[in-house]
Amino acid sequence: MFCFDSGAASPTPWRRVLGALLIAAGLLSALPGCFAQLPCASGDPSCDARGILALLGKSSYNSFVVGTSDGQIAYSTDEGQSWNLASLGASNYNVSGFAVAQGTVFAFGDDSGGNGFYFTSTDLQTWLGPITVSGNPLSFGSSDGSSVFVLSAATSNYFQLTYDAGPIPLGVIDTSTGGINLFKFYDGHWFVGDTPPADPPLRYGTGLSSLAPPSGGVTDPVNDVVKIGTNYLLTGAPGGAVDAFVSVGSLDSWMTISPGASFTAICGNGRIALAASTAGNVYSTTDAQSLGSSTNTGLVAPLTDIACYGETFIVIPNATGNWALSSTAGASWNLITNPVGTGTPRAIEYIP
Repeated sequence: MFCFDSGAASPTPWRRVLGALLIAAGLLSALPGCFAQLPCASGDPSCDARGILALLGKSSYNSFVVGTSDGQIAYSTDEGQSWNLASLGASNYNVSGFAVAQGTVFAFGDDSGGNGFYFTSTDLQTWLGPITVSGNPLSFGSSDGSSVFVLSAATSNYFQLTYDAGPIPLGVIDTSTGGINLFKFYDGHWFVGDTPPADPPLRYGTGLSSLAPPSGGVTDPVNDVVKIGTNYLLTGAPGGAVDAFVSVGSLDSWMTISPGASFTAICGNGRIALAASTAGNVYSTTDAQSLGSSTNTGLVAPLTDIACYGETFIVIPNATGNWALSSTAGASWNLITNPVGTGTPRAIEYIP
């Protein structure tokens, strides 16, 4: 058993890094008087093995992850061919999304009683939590690469999440309560979609403190964004008058297109993007300037969400039942036998 001398009042960074790695490997004891018991500043990620592994970039999930209405997590490490199940421990946890930062995956949502929650995991099988966000059911979340931020559409409050110190309140993101359909970090920008006229239907910026509406073109609520080449496409939220908006040279200028469908989400691989519709079909684009004719996924229920990696696209329905998988970028589809039983899938993400 190895044990570092704890005589120093404050360990040097290299000692803390090495010690944390040895603890994680089981080679260093954490007994009193050892390196592991030296005092740390609150929130210092080098104070525990989990934090130091995150700092060193331990993150290789390569998995599709689905959250359900009854506290289940399904994940696939083989591009949707087979699925593993984990449980958050109670059927009242409605999972609305996932985000990852510095090696930790966050699953967030609401407890069906008016409160938000989140769990964390470093292996997708074991989930720590819940951490409660009282009075704020969490609807949307995204990561800027270093931190995870979540939003309550019901209250418009937003938070930064930590795995060890709880949520950090950041205030209210708009001037009126509710009506938000989009909260996402994508291609170096934050995109926030809201409901006019109380708030602009779109604001964007490189930081959440610098959001501003485009000069023109976006007139209705939007719920997702994709980019192919230098072009962007926004899908219109269900119930809006406009199906989609396409960028005209920049994020500051947009125009409408009308493929004649209502969309819930869109995902792309840089070459092609597929938009999930409320009719159970998907629409494709190879230029982010038009959405072509629909392709039947084999599902009849409205599609809740879509995720993709490479040529693999997976859609989940807003109903208990089978899901659908395409390994050919949407050219053909196969059904995924429902892996979660009675749970309704609510969100799907690809975690790299």
